[in-house]
Amino acid sequence: MYIYTGSIPAKHGLTSFSAYIPEIEDVANLVFSYGFFDGRQIDDFDPFLNQPTASQHLWDKDVHSISITDKNFKGSLLSTVHHRGSTFSGYHFTSTIPTLAADALRENEKNFITVYRPGLDA
Repeated sequence: MYIYTGSIPAKHGLTSFSAYIPEIEDVANLVFSYGFFDGRQIDDFDPFLNQPTASQHLWDKDVHSISITDKNFKGSLLSTVHHRGSTFSGYHFTSTIPTLAADALRENEKNFITVYRPGLDA
């Protein structure tokens, strides 16, 4: 998660795809933005915005960031944290990832592109 947040977990507090959030007294699923205890949707709470992301640091150096990931993750708490300062490019089918990446490379002279496909983590 360092590559997205631009800082270590001790600084930003994000260590997993779920986290206990004292302000709402619930463990939040950060990918799909709901509370585990009562299942409520969590739309606008982001306790991890205290550190600039890698994309925001790169923006200061005139580098444009593009994040290519599953379209269903757009707007989730985790994506909100990860993709701040980045252009979100969501795919419907993984077969379109190479095309999206090629298009992103053509957009600007200096780009930082991240691609996330669930299930590829090793």
